[in-house]
Amino acid sequence: MKNYSNILKKLGFVLPIIIVLIIIDLVTKEIAQANLQFKPSVTYLGGFIKLVYAENTGGMLSFGSSIPEFFKVLIFQFFVFGLLLFLLGYIVYKDDLTKIQTSAFLLFLGGGFGNLIDRFFNDGKVIDFILLQAGGIHTGIFNVADMYVTTGVGLILVAAIMEKYSERKNVEMLKRKEAEKEEHGEIENVESKNGSL
Repeated sequence: MKNYSNILKKLGFVLPIIIVLIIIDLVTKEIAQANLQFKPSVTYLGGFIKLVYAENTGGMLSFGSSIPEFFKVLIFQFFVFGLLLFLLGYIVYKDDLTKIQTSAFLLFLGGGFGNLIDRFFNDGKVIDFILLQAGGIHTGIFNVADMYVTTGVGLILVAAIMEKYSERKNVEMLKRKEAEKEEHGEIENVESKNGSL
């Protein structure tokens, strides 16, 4: 049976981290709204970073912003909320997650709840304010919560690559040990034959 004291202990560890991530995201959105709304955009690093206020009714990088309002509420509020609760339960229940996997899921939760709270109190809209551009190439406008999610995806990919590498290394090690055993067995057979002569 699952040890519920361990679950509560994990909740006590992950919840403060998620709350801090959410607060950072919401504070940056408040700052952006106060300093950028109805004002000219601001650029840094020779125009590579552009701060410009935008309100997004869709998902990350405006995905789904053109779908009907009913489906926006259904997908970006109810479905996302359920998914985040499931992910939170998964983190606190699973005992074999690596540090990288746990960090990635915490970033997903921080970003997901950050945008969800913003959407709930902002009439279904999320505040975006960061745009990266170089030459004629540029990203969509995003926020800190989106950065959390993107970083989380990157960490999941790193974890998957590391796991594959570890599995391959273990297989090679097992093959090497089996080869050594076979070689050792052949040597013993030769020695026993020589002894019988």
